[in-house]
Amino acid sequence: MRRLSAVLRAAPTERERTLRLLRLGERLPPPEGGAAALLLAEGTRVRGCTSVVHVRAHLADGALRVGGTADSRVARGIVALLARGLHGAPPAALSALSSRALAEASGLHTTLAAGRLNG
Repeated sequence: MRRLSAVLRAAPTERERTLRLLRLGERLPPPEGGAAALLLAEGTRVRGCTSVVHVRAHLADGALRVGGTADSRVARGIVALLARGLHGAPPAALSALSSRALAEASGLHTTLAAGRLNG
């Protein structure tokens, strides 16, 4: 998560930071088959988010696996940041994560509207 946040934070402009986030979201694999049904269940919907966002975290061999989808490109980029940044992390990493801290570490707090950071 730190490496990805640093890449975003290092962008020379807010526009470039947003473009980097969008590119990250473009590489988020879409849910397929049975995974899509699990991912799009009502319990995976992120409340308080401006967009329709679904995130699902589960353990595989004691390590986190995070996946998700969103109806907006920006939200999809944030989901991709979470999915890639938390991949293989211990479960405590997820419970310790704060949307505000993540936004500040990545520089997104100056780029994104407050509604994007609520979820």
